[in-house]
Amino acid sequence: HKWKEDLDIKSFVDESYPIAYDSDNIDEIISIMTKKQLSGLPVLNKDSELIGILSEKDLIKCIFDSYYNELLPSTLEQIMTTNVTSVNSKDSILMVLELFIKNHYHIYPYIDV
Repeated sequence: HKWKEDLDIKSFVDESYPIAYDSDNIDEIISIMTKKQLSGLPVLNKDSELIGILSEKDLIKCIFDSYYNELLPSTLEQIMTTNVTSVNSKDSILMVLELFIKNHYHIYPYIDV
């Protein structure tokens, strides 16, 4: 089908989607994710390199752990998921759709190459 070839993955990328930095305040990030009803945020380092993703599950685990330990982690790096699958402009739209079908993730960070 010709339509498959015409679909550019970049046309599905939301350029305004929020990102987090490893130095960001955890409470502020929780507030952003809650207010914007986000299921996850890509986490970048000071060089704007993708180093992880902060998911709803990560936050729930953090809150659960803090209830028993009475201490919240101080950095996003302590709670984020570091094994991240990202997509880029060289990936086919069908490959990205397959990721959504086969995995439980709700977002895949887009890296422009």
